[in-house]
Amino acid sequence: MQISGIVNPPSSTSNPDASQPVALMGKAAELIVAELHGKWYTAAYRGRVFHGATNIAGTTITTQSTTTSSFMLYNPLGTGVNAELISTDIGMIGSTTVIATILQAVGQPIITNVTTTVTVLISANPFNGAAGTNRAQLTTLATLSAAMTFFYPLFNITTTADIAVGNLHYDWDGRLILAPGSATNLGSNITQSAAFVCSYDWAEWPA
Repeated sequence: MQISGIVNPPSSTSNPDASQPVALMGKAAELIVAELHGKWYTAAYRGRVFHGATNIAGTTITTQSTTTSSFMLYNPLGTGVNAELISTDIGMIGSTTVIATILQAVGQPIITNVTTTVTVLISANPFNGAAGTNRAQLTTLATLSAAMTFFYPLFNITTTADIAVGNLHYDWDGRLILAPGSATNLGSNITQSAAFVCSYDWAEWPA
């Protein structure tokens, strides 16, 4: 299949929906791709990207083997969407930590006694962009029917004063997708004594 286009500088206008513009090409006849924007620009602009965080007091990260959530993103049955985790961010705000490994856990538990202590913010161009409605949910306090399964280590706490390490940012790049009925939760191999402020970014796509 031959791809054709027109050699031109980037457009100074915005093409309306349903228009049929000619593909843009460079001087070497290379097809110009959407690196003009960030990776999640189009999804965010279309209202499919969401952001949620703990309150400023943070949350306690419990052991991965418990049946209580720490900071959970869950996609209830019947949503009709897959929730693609974009990133995990964790900041330590306590003065004393417990030497441990902080990890991301996954599972398909039945979730009850949900307490919503998390604010979900639409990060899709919030000033004048599309206003999407999230279907996946966030919570820092819920009861699980079964413990979550270890999925991926995020970072190690090596001293009881690891507060100096700063914040963790982890990009998942398509490797963690929550189908309806599944969830992901922050965990530790030893329950932490300090609080952590945490946030998730995720996108929602038709299942």
